[in-house]
Amino acid sequence: MLDAPAMYEWVREAKAGDAAVYVRGEALPREIAAMATTLASQGLVDLTQRREGRGWSYIIQRRSKRFEPIDGRRPARRCARATPETMILRMIRHAIRFKQPCPTNIEFADGAYLSGREAASYRLRKLVAAGKIALIDHGPFEHRVAVDLETGQATVRAKL
Repeated sequence: MLDAPAMYEWVREAKAGDAAVYVRGEALPREIAAMATTLASQGLVDLTQRREGRGWSYIIQRRSKRFEPIDGRRPARRCARATPETMILRMIRHAIRFKQPCPTNIEFADGAYLSGREAASYRLRKLVAAGKIALIDHGPFEHRVAVDLETGQATVRAKL
């Protein structure tokens, strides 16, 4: 059985063709269904279900599409108004929603089309100065925790 964060990690590390049962039962929990639907809509996995007695086995199978950090969505060209800060804030909110650790500066740089981790660090400092987020550092061996000051919600604490 996989919860939403474990499902995300499984997809990140699975090879094309790998399959796993992520839930057994009569219905899917909402959080797990949301994660599965997001991953399927990105073309990363195929979702199937098989009848087992009175319940179901919900199966996830990895496709060959390359995994991209967080949500992997690329903004359309017509969305040129999205600033790197906005894109980073979306990535943080996505991580909060799916109970994931805060992305690293490299992941922020990839997701916001920045030149590198220094550029991502600069954009994070701008978000902190603007009062949009707060960052809590737990040392060199753990992901930092990002707090969305608008909602008060935070990313999960996890080891690097």
